[in-house]
Amino acid sequence: MNDASHSAAHSADRSSLSQLTPQQQERLSQLLDEYLQSLEDGQPLDHTELIDENSSLGRALGVYLHDIDALHAGLVPDGAAIESATGLSADGAATKQLGDFRLIREIGRGGMGVVYEAQQISLDRRVALKILPFAALLDEKQIARFRVEARAAAQLQHSHIVPVYAIGCERGVHYYAMQLINGQPLDRAIDQLRRQRAERRRGQAAPTDADSPFDASRSLRGERDYFRLVARLGAQAAEGLHCAHEYGVVHRDIKPSNLLLDEQGQVWITDFGLARCQFAKDLTRTGEVVGTMRYMSPEQVQGKASVDHRADVYSLGVTLYELLTLRRAVRGADAAEIVRQLDNGEPHRPRACNAKIPADLENIVLKAMSKQRDKRYESADALAADLRRFLRGEPALARQPSRLARLVHWTAAHRGHAIAATLLLLFAVGLAAFTSHRVAREQAATADANFRFDRETAAHQNSLALLKYQSGEIDEAIRLLRDTIQRQQRLLRSHGDDAEIQGELATTWSHLSLTLADRDGAAAIRAAEHSLELLTVASRGAGDRPLTLGVANRKLGSLWSQHGDDHRAESSYLAAVEFLRSLPSSDLAQFELAVALNNLGMVQRRLGAADSAASHLEAALETHQQFADRFAGRLTAKHLSARGAAHHNYARLLLQRGEKTIAVQHFGWAVAQQQAAALANPASQEYRMLLSAHERYRRQTLAELPADQSKSSEVAVN
Repeated sequence: MNDASHSAAHSADRSSLSQLTPQQQERLSQLLDEYLQSLEDGQPLDHTELIDENSSLGRALGVYLHDIDALHAGLVPDGAAIESATGLSADGAATKQLGDFRLIREIGRGGMGVVYEAQQISLDRRVALKILPFAALLDEKQIARFRVEARAAAQLQHSHIVPVYAIGCERGVHYYAMQLINGQPLDRAIDQLRRQRAERRRGQAAPTDADSPFDASRSLRGERDYFRLVARLGAQAAEGLHCAHEYGVVHRDIKPSNLLLDEQGQVWITDFGLARCQFAKDLTRTGEVVGTMRYMSPEQVQGKASVDHRADVYSLGVTLYELLTLRRAVRGADAAEIVRQLDNGEPHRPRACNAKIPADLENIVLKAMSKQRDKRYESADALAADLRRFLRGEPALARQPSRLARLVHWTAAHRGHAIAATLLLLFAVGLAAFTSHRVAREQAATADANFRFDRETAAHQNSLALLKYQSGEIDEAIRLLRDTIQRQQRLLRSHGDDAEIQGELATTWSHLSLTLADRDGAAAIRAAEHSLELLTVASRGAGDRPLTLGVANRKLGSLWSQHGDDHRAESSYLAAVEFLRSLPSSDLAQFELAVALNNLGMVQRRLGAADSAASHLEAALETHQQFADRFAGRLTAKHLSARGAAHHNYARLLLQRGEKTIAVQHFGWAVAQQQAAALANPASQEYRMLLSAHERYRRQTLAELPADQSKSSEVAVN
């Protein structure tokens, strides 16, 4: 058979996959995963036996087995020498390589991928490389979630969120690289603590784990220190979650195994595979349960559309409960029992498990994991603040619920008993009153269902419009966004000044502004102004000033600048800088401030305000430097590129002043930052174009210098 015929046959066999039943596809996935594992173990299963034993799967099994063999051969080249940098023992095994990454060892696996310690060849650094399992390639939604995980983590920069360095696909294998955290997940630390407690109860010496940053034996001896450690880890995780929530990312799978503890005792949030993001809300429909049930909020288990950032607050509360008590808050043996406990049961109070647990810490954890969403902390930041109060020895805001509150909660949890009592009372006062109440309740339920439907439809249309925009279908994207705006405006009219709907409408206006930017500048600016106005109104009376308000001012400034009105751009950038400087210190606010300062200085240079431009560009460079110092070796391509832009703009200002020698140096630093950004994200055409521009300016300026100055400048750059 020639190559063309083979390709056609191969395509036909692949198309037969869609003809398999869901059960057959699940069986095919299981077999492929087992076969890939047998290759990894060096004991491959026999093709013929597998195909004969599973004849109902047709030719699809044989085709995919052939694909796995080719994939594995590509990952493990024959005769490859063992390089000492990989850390592999010289036992005759070959070095595995995937694109720019040399695989060293497997360090974990789960439902959303296998994680390897790897060496990034171009930058000579160790990373954690997450690879989507081959069998998952049968599920397009799983690939989409894998990409969402990478995108969600990549846009977040926080000292307690594992940063993403690069994302790619090599020979059909999807992967992304992130910082390698030397430590262990919290679930292993909890297991270690449980084992040591059991040993102590039996009167035996508790074993220690030399590799664990969690000094469990010391912690169990000094319980006060241990409780403070739990509070500190909880505050760190809550601060990281708040950062994600500010960028519209809800993790939805917070649990001990997704919180990594490094050797310095710092916690890191990882695995955003089930994250719900502003750019990917359509991956999950109402009624679809995602996450790990034992740690999921009740609204997640029920598949409600109203899952928001408070679901993460609940899951973190359940995780802290387990750390404090070494017992699971929800201890059902199967899914049905877990659902029953979430509906009716209540976990034992932490102090009933261990009377030494401080009352304030118990109240904080119970408030975070309240089954009623409105009874939890309003934000992860509020949870972090209460934990910090506990650590400072100040009274926590969380309080034990009163007897009346507990009675109301019991009534809600035991609806059967409550309804029976209510019916007796209603019959006693008359059937007419009962009928009237039932009608009103049904009407309210119908209105509530319509409200949820309209809100979910708007979110779906918003995400679909972004996909249309990214694929070049601009007219369809604009139509969808304008329809969404009308729907959300109706929701606002029917529900008053709802801050959440105002925020969602502001996001839609922002997306419309982005879509219109290259087609109708005036309309794009009006849309951005609508977004900013809504965010301003929604933030009034709120305890926290949202970072998005500063970002909205900066984006409006960019639109004014793009369409030639530098005076209005300067005004918007000044507002953004003033607002961002007023926010509490955070990683995201610091980076956004650096970008706004750079943009402000750039516009002021064009307006001829050289002194103000110099002041703001120097402040931008200083802020970028502080940010880089905090995240040394962990900057993403976006941050590197932004820092390069600040050096470039400052160099342009120096050229206006005639300071060409120093300008060459700053152009050189811009080139260095942009080269690192292009290496971190080689697929980005924008980064390559910026690199070319920086280098062109550097060479032009260098050519204008006298020979002796040119030589010294060249040395300074290199």
